[in-house]
Amino acid sequence: MKIYLYIALLSTLLLQACGGGDSSSQSAPSGATVSGQMLVPGNTAADSDVNNRDAPFRNNNSFSSPQTVPNPVLLGGYVNIAGAGPDGRSLLAGDPVDSYAVDLSAGQEIVLFISETDINNNDLELVLLRSSGEVIDASTGRSHEEVLYVPHDGSYVVQVQAFTGASGYSLSIGYPQGARSAGHGMALSADFVPGEVTVQFKEQQYQSLQSLGLKALADNPQRRGLFQLDELNSQSQKYIQNIPGTDPLVFADDKLRQKYQTLMAVKQLQQRDDVASASPNFILSAQAVPDDPLYRYQWHYPMISMPQAWDLTQGSAEVIVAVIDTGVLLGHPDLQGKLVDGYDFIRNRNVALDGDGIDNNPDDPGDSPDGGTGSSFHGTHVAGTVGALSNNGSGTAGIGWNTMIMPLRVLGKGGNGTDYDIEQAIRFAAGLANDSGTRPARRADIINLSLGGPAIASSFQNVITAARNAGVMIVAAAGNNGDSTVTYPGALDGVVSVAAVDIVRQRANYSNYNYSVDIAAPGGNNQDVNGDGVIDGVVSTLGDDSQAGSIRAIFAPLFGTSMATPHVAGILSLMKAIYPGLSPSEVDSLIRNGDISSDIGQNGRDDEFGYGLIDAYDAVQAANALVGGRAPEASPELSIAPRSLNFSSSHTALSINLGNSGGGSLQLLGATENSNGRLSITANAVDSNGLGTYTVMLNRSNQATGTYRATLRFVSNANTVEVAVVWQVLQSGSSGDAGYQYTLLVDPDTLESLYEVRNTPVNGLYTYRFVDIPDGDYLLVSGSDNDNDTYICEEGESCGAFPVLSRAQRLTIAGQRQNLNFDINFNTRFVAPTSQLAGQPGEQHSGQAGFQRKVHKQLH
Repeated sequence: MKIYLYIALLSTLLLQACGGGDSSSQSAPSGATVSGQMLVPGNTAADSDVNNRDAPFRNNNSFSSPQTVPNPVLLGGYVNIAGAGPDGRSLLAGDPVDSYAVDLSAGQEIVLFISETDINNNDLELVLLRSSGEVIDASTGRSHEEVLYVPHDGSYVVQVQAFTGASGYSLSIGYPQGARSAGHGMALSADFVPGEVTVQFKEQQYQSLQSLGLKALADNPQRRGLFQLDELNSQSQKYIQNIPGTDPLVFADDKLRQKYQTLMAVKQLQQRDDVASASPNFILSAQAVPDDPLYRYQWHYPMISMPQAWDLTQGSAEVIVAVIDTGVLLGHPDLQGKLVDGYDFIRNRNVALDGDGIDNNPDDPGDSPDGGTGSSFHGTHVAGTVGALSNNGSGTAGIGWNTMIMPLRVLGKGGNGTDYDIEQAIRFAAGLANDSGTRPARRADIINLSLGGPAIASSFQNVITAARNAGVMIVAAAGNNGDSTVTYPGALDGVVSVAAVDIVRQRANYSNYNYSVDIAAPGGNNQDVNGDGVIDGVVSTLGDDSQAGSIRAIFAPLFGTSMATPHVAGILSLMKAIYPGLSPSEVDSLIRNGDISSDIGQNGRDDEFGYGLIDAYDAVQAANALVGGRAPEASPELSIAPRSLNFSSSHTALSINLGNSGGGSLQLLGATENSNGRLSITANAVDSNGLGTYTVMLNRSNQATGTYRATLRFVSNANTVEVAVVWQVLQSGSSGDAGYQYTLLVDPDTLESLYEVRNTPVNGLYTYRFVDIPDGDYLLVSGSDNDNDTYICEEGESCGAFPVLSRAQRLTIAGQRQNLNFDINFNTRFVAPTSQLAGQPGEQHSGQAGFQRKVHKQLH
C-alpha cells in the first residue's frame, strides 16, 4: 500500500482543496540552484538492515544484537523471507526478523502497520520479548494491523517477523489517547482456551481431521465445529514451528507456549482451501468495548468537547451536509447508509477523469494528475469527519452520527476545479436552479467547502447570498499559505471561514490569518506531540488507488484547513438537529458573541482564530437555548489537551491547554510533577480560574543517556487529570532518522522524476542541493526506498514534499531558490475491513504510486 501524496497544481483560475501549506515562487536569474533542508522529528527511526543496497547497513536480525530505538517512536522498516520481494540486499539470504531494543512503560501501545496489500502472501508478526529473552506476547493475525500492549515497565525487545513473503512496514510505539483497540484477537494476551480451535470447513472433512492433528470435540456439518489440537500427533507440530531463520522462541511459561501453538495452528488452518474460517476458542465475559477502534487516534474530538456534546445529541437524519469537493467514495464501508443522492458538476471531461462531463454520479474516481494512481480522495476524508458511521465497531467516528451527507463533485484532475462548477454545486445543494436541470429531493442545510484560491469571480458572492437566503449555512477553509493571504470563497460575506489549530491549540503553521477568519477548529500537523505513534493529523475515511485497477477503502491522518472545516460543519449539523429552525444569521450572531467557541487568542476576535476554537458542547447548549429549553448544565470537568507529552530527544518546551469540558464553575487548585525537578510548569495565558495554556519546560542537563518518564498531576475542584510525559537523552550525535533519502525534482504534469540527490541525516537534518537545473516547473519531494523497488514514498517508507506532504506545490524554478525546507516522516494509513471498492466506468488505473528514483540525471 502506497503513501498518499496530494498534488496541487496552483492556478489563479482554479480553486483547490485546502490540505496543507503553500508558498509563492520568486523570479531570479537563470542558472538554477535549488537547496534547502529536510527536518525529521526526534522520535523517528529507520530499520538498519533494509533491502536497499544504498542505505547504511547494520544487522538487527537477532535478539542478541537488537537495534536500539527511542520511546515513543515511529519507525519504517522492511523484512522478507529468503527469495521473496524485490531484488536487493536481502533477497537471497532473507531478512526475516527486525529486533528493536526499547524501554517501555505499562499500558503503552505497540502497533505494526503492514504495507503490502496481499496480506495472505506477505504476512508479518509482532512479538514482544523481555530483555532476558522470553516471549510474553505476540500478535499473529492476518490483517494489516497488529497491536500489543505493554504489561509492565521495563526493558524489552520488539520483533517484527516475516511469516510469509516480504513487506515494508511502519512500527509505532506510543501512548494510546483513547480506549484500547479491540484488535483481531490473534494475540497471546487474548483470552482463549489453549489447544482448542473452532473451524468451519467448506465441505465436510472428517477424513482429514487426523492428518491435520485435530480431534473433534463438537462438530456439525452445517456449522463451525470445536476441535482440539492433538499435541501427541507429529503432524500437528508443523503448526507450532517458529518462522524459519529466526531465533528459537522461549516462552515465559507453558501456557504462553501452548497459546502460541494454538495461534500458529489457526494461521495454518486459515490458509487452507478447504477451510472457510478458523479461530481460537475465545473466552468472553460481560464488558464494554470501544465501538470505533481508530477513535483512539482522534484527539481532535475531545479537544472540542465532542464526547460531552454527544451526551446531548448525536445528530439527526433530517439534517444534510453537502460536501462540495472531489466527490466521495460511495462504497466506503464507514459511509454506508450516510449518503443521499448527489451530483458530479465537473464540466471538462479531461479534468473529470470519469469519462464524461456533468452527471448524477458523485463517486470519486481519483484525481491523480496523470489519471493513474496516487489520488487524494480529499472529499471522502472531509465527509468522514462530518458524519462517518459511528458506534459500529469499525473505523473512525464522525461528528454527526446520524447526520446525512450530500456528495457533490467539483474537483477533478490535480484536485482542481473551476469556480463556475463550484457555483453550480452550491446551487444544487441549496435547491436552486443549476446546470444539471435537477434539484435534490431535499436541499442541504449546511455546505462544506474545504477548498479555496486567491481569486474568484465577483459574481460568486451572488450565489453565496442566494444560498443563505434559502436558509443554508456555508462553511469554508481559510487557506494554507501560512500567512495573511485572503482565500476565497472563505473570505466572502456570509461564509464562515475556518482556520486550523494543532494538537496544543496553537495556530497550525500553515493556517492563514487575516480579517476574514471567523472561527478555528482542529486541523493538525505532521508532528507527534502526544506520542501515540501516529502523526497529529485528523484521522478520517480515505481511499487508496495505489494498486492498478482498484480502489481500497482506508483511514488515514491528513492535516490542513480542509480538515478543520468539516469539524465546524459537523457541529452545525448537531445544532440543527436540536433546533431545526437554526438560520445562517443566528449562527453568525452565536459566533460573534463567542457562544459556540473558546477564546484561545487575544481577547475577542483576532486574525489567527477569529472568535475562538469551536466547542461542540457550547454549540449544542446554544442550540438548546434557542429552542427555549436549555439542557441541564453538565457538572464541571477538567480536561487537558493533549493527555500525553512527547519531548522526544530535542524538544525543551511544549504547551498544554486546560479547560472546562463540562458546565458550572471549575477552579484549578494545583499542579505537581514527579520528575525530581526536571520538568517545570509555567502559566502562559490563563484566566482567573487557572484555565488556559501552560508551558511545560524540560531540563536535560547532566542526565544520562536513556528514556525517561514522569507524570504531571493537575487537581481541580471537580476532578484530577494526569498527563504522561516522556523524553529521551541520546548519545552525542544521535537524532531522528528517516532513512537513506532520495530527493527528487519531479515533472508536475507527468510525475516523472527528473533530477535526484541522495543523502543521510546529520543530527536529524538532511541537506540537499540541486545545481545546473533548467528553468521550469517542478515538484520537490523526498523519501526512502526500503524495499529497493526503485520507488520512494511507499507505505513503510519515509516521505515528504514542499511545503507539506498533503499539499505538494508546483515550484517555478528560475535562478536560485534557497531555504526550501520541509518535513519528512513516516505516514500511517489504516485499511478498512471491507477495503476493495469496485472501479467505476472511465477510471484509469495504471502504473505505481510513489516516485521512481531511477532518473535521467543524478546529482551527488
